[in-house]
Amino acid sequence: TLYSSSDIAANTTVTLKVAGVTNPSRGGYYFAHVWTSDYSTALDGSDSWGGDYNSPYFVIGTNTNVTGTVTDSTGSPVPFTNVYINTSNWSSSYYTYTDVNGQYGFGDVPAGSYTFNMYGPYNTVGRSYFAPSTSIITVAESGVTTKNSAFLAATKTLTGKVTKNSATGAVVTDANVYVYKSSGSGWASATTDSSGNYSFSVTGGTWSISVSPSTWPSTWTYANDYSTISFVEDATTQSTTKDFIVDVLSVTVSGKVAKPSNATVNQYDVGISLVNAKNQYFSAQLSSTGNSDGSRNFSAQVTPGTYTVSGWMSDSTHSFPKIDNFSVSDNETKDMGTITLTEKTDQIAVTVKDNTGANVASAYVSAWRNDGTYDWGSCQSASDGTCTIKVTPGTWQVSAWPQW
Repeated sequence: TLYSSSDIAANTTVTLKVAGVTNPSRGGYYFAHVWTSDYSTALDGSDSWGGDYNSPYFVIGTNTNVTGTVTDSTGSPVPFTNVYINTSNWSSSYYTYTDVNGQYGFGDVPAGSYTFNMYGPYNTVGRSYFAPSTSIITVAESGVTTKNSAFLAATKTLTGKVTKNSATGAVVTDANVYVYKSSGSGWASATTDSSGNYSFSVTGGTWSISVSPSTWPSTWTYANDYSTISFVEDATTQSTTKDFIVDVLSVTVSGKVAKPSNATVNQYDVGISLVNAKNQYFSAQLSSTGNSDGSRNFSAQVTPGTYTVSGWMSDSTHSFPKIDNFSVSDNETKDMGTITLTEKTDQIAVTVKDNTGANVASAYVSAWRNDGTYDWGSCQSASDGTCTIKVTPGTWQVSAWPQW
């Protein structure tokens, strides 16, 4: 690896010479891989490839026996395409990516049948590449096997609009919409415009599509994971529409968390989760500063609905109490009051022995509530195999396992 801190003027030709290479341990296709200090600009200024640039391939040795060129649907070469070949049982597999001319090569590939697959460049701006289905290549006993391939033309159009589930039906201008092919390879993403609209050009087949906020913190959320869109598997033009209605985070839930005897609640002592009937999960964040009585405030922005509340503790000395479900309406502010943690005053005395009856030291022991209430505790056995776990009243399940 060569390093240089020198500035290179524009329109300068850079020549890298590799000389004196004898008896390489593995011959084949090689290229010069150059990184620039500006990771948003390629060396030649042609595209943004994450700040790196690869030269045309050059050959070391005479054992390159699988080569090819990858192009887009117009015949232009596609650099940085990920190319894979593998046997049916994956006992042998090979990976590379294409050079600046879209060429690739493998060396010392044993003769036989291989599955060929490729994926578009990961770091592209403004376009997506859609690979054809996997294919089979047969590598000959001698000579060079050539496998050229081209990305498919995107002849299917998917458009839609993202709006809020509110009285005004306001458009969403900060949404990322994602699609990926359910069978085969291919993915694309788009951002809604000032009118809440998005558009994709994809290939035929079945696609999964979803939406998520592009900014954080967000003022909305989407309840469903993915929807499915299908196009005919051919090169004809076809279009369809998929609109999204997202839920507005119009409700504020707040309160305080306290420990008995005004003991201090630290910011990461407690986690609070709120789940509604749509299986939307929200996390209430504890404030970065505590109150004078040792308690700490929390708040969360959620959607209207009925909520189940649960919590977890970062230590095993206190337990999160059971909280009644509650319902909230649009634009409501819900004050949950003070949630007082329960100090664990009961104990489970544990002795860990092996199958011969000998005490086991340094064993990890874990206990958790098994009666519909989440709670946990743990300890590690001493030299005599004993330890204690602080618990609250209830039914607990206990397990032990050896030290790592």
